Formats: sequence, C-alpha cells, structure tokens
Amino acid sequence: MLSISIRRAAFAAALLVSAAPIARADDPSSCPTWFPDFASSCHRKPRFGSFVAPSVTPYLFEDPFTTTGLYFWGAWHQFPNDSVFQGGEAGLVALQARVAITDRLSFIATKDGFVMIYPDNPILYKSSGGVDLGAGFKYEAVRIPEWQFVLSPIVRFEAPIGTPRAYQGNGDGAALPSISVGKGFGDFHILGDVGVYIPFNNAKNSSYVWYDAHIDYAVTSWFVPFLALSGQSWVHDGNGDLKLHTRLGRLNLNTAQAALGTGGFEGVDLTNLGSRGVANSSVITGAVGARIPLPYGLSFSAAWQAPMTSTKYIYQQRVTTDLSWEF
Repeated sequence: MLSISIRRAAFAAALLVSAAPIARADDPSSCPTWFPDFASSCHRKPRFGSFVAPSVTPYLFEDPFTTTGLYFWGAWHQFPNDSVFQGGEAGLVALQARVAITDRLSFIATKDGFVMIYPDNPILYKSSGGVDLGAGFKYEAVRIPEWQFVLSPIVRFEAPIGTPRAYQGNGDGAALPSISVGKGFGDFHILGDVGVYIPFNNAKNSSYVWYDAHIDYAVTSWFVPFLALSGQSWVHDGNGDLKLHTRLGRLNLNTAQAALGTGGFEGVDLTNLGSRGVANSSVITGAVGARIPLPYGLSFSAAWQAPMTSTKYIYQQRVTTDLSWEF
C-alpha cells in the first residue's frame, strides 16, 4: 500500500511539474511589456472569441484590436461609364503591417501598394505606379473582455510620395484621426469606425469624413459571413489644379472636368484629387462577403462592394480579397 501511495504521489507531482510551464505560457501576465507577440512564451489573444478583421476599404477601415501581423490585399475596381474614365478598371495589390508595441498600443502601416489603371476613355493613358504611404498608431483605450467591447483612438499620417501618373502624390500629406469600436454578442459581432481626412494643404486636397460598419456571424470556426457599409462625405473642396497626363497634353483637373462634362469628382478611398465641386457630396457603398479563418493565424477573405448612392464618382463595383497572417 505504501509503495502504491508513493507511486501515486510521484505521478501527481510529475503532472503538476509538466503542467506548470503550460499554465505560465497561457497566462497573459507572463507576456513581456514591450512587443509581446514576439515572445515565444506569450500566447495572448488580442481578439475576443470569434471576432475577425474587417475586409472592405482597407486604407481607411481599421479595427480596434491590437494585433501583430502581415496583411496581403488585392482588389479589382470597375469605373462607371459616366465617369471621367468612361468605364474601364483598376487593379491594386498592397501589403499592410501591424506590430503590437504593448498589449494596448500598436504601430500600423495601412496604406501602400501598386495600382494599375486601365480607362476606356481614349484621351487618358493606361497608367500604373506606387500608392501614397500611410501609417500611424492605435491605442486600445477601453477593453472589457466580459462585455466583448473594445474602443480605440487611432491617428495616421499620409505621405504624398506615390506616382503622379497613377493619380497619387498630390498635395502635402494629411492627418487621419479616427475612432474604432467593436462589440460582440456571442458569435455575432459589430465593428465600426469614424474618421476625418485633414489635408495639410486645403487647396491641393479635399477634406472628408469617412465611416464604416461591419456585422458578421461566426457560423462555424472556419466560416464567418459579413455585411458592411462604408461611406465618405466631403466637407471641403480643393482647387482642382491637379495636373493630369493625357494624350492632349498636361491638363489640370478643372479643365479636364469641363471638357468631359463630368463636373467635380473624387478618387474615393484610393486617392485624393483635390477636386472642386465635391463639398456636401457623399458616396456610400454596401458590401457582402466572408472571412475564412485558417490554422496558424492565417485567414482569407473576399468581398463584393458597390455604391448605394446616386453619386458614384469613380465607383461602379469592387472585389476585394486578402490573406492575413497574425502571430
């Protein structure tokens, strides 16, 4: 009996010893203060439960969670026939990066990439080039796991270093402050944000307010369908002096708009043209899609998006896909 008791005690002690490192690894308090996601001992979960990232207007819509990862984006965008492009399409590829500096503060690089533009308008060239760069910081000011609620203020800055022939590089840059919020109800989730595009040169760029809402339901652990609503409302015009490269020579935006009879228009979420005649106008789009969480922190999403307002500017429809890797 004594030998059996000793064996049982030894077995219990072995279980405790083997379990101790696992308990420490799963304990968020064991994570380092700085750059926690790069520590092998830190197994924190930045998102609550089955929350997933939004999948539309990636240059503007930022979710409230503090994550570390790489996000590969691709989009196909169609122009309306009654736009300055008279139909045609554009393609975009981009890579976003996010790094959790602490468990509440993160650096976010959200705008970059390469755009290819194929207009049907015969006086406009096919063009391609780099997109302006945008980056900043996000801070989880309110995080209540038991309520599945999080709220984060965000500030980003945009540098106009893109390719002019691709309708980038206009103006002197901008600040983009915003607030992002998330609320969960079991497997049903709501994400939203609101922000302001504030140009450093009001003559060269238009200013606008943007807003997004995303709702999803985790049908299974590997399939999360969603609906999304995104909008931009312009509050201030630019001077319309952007120089365009055309087959008729270099024309400023005002001249091109007058010649083509399009009136003022803007480049929605991709580019800020600084157009006249856009103040007090809005473009609102609706989207439907799904995200598929995969093993090892990977996920894939696809969404179809189209305008819901009579004002479209250069927006006929868009298909957006992304492959994300969070660690």
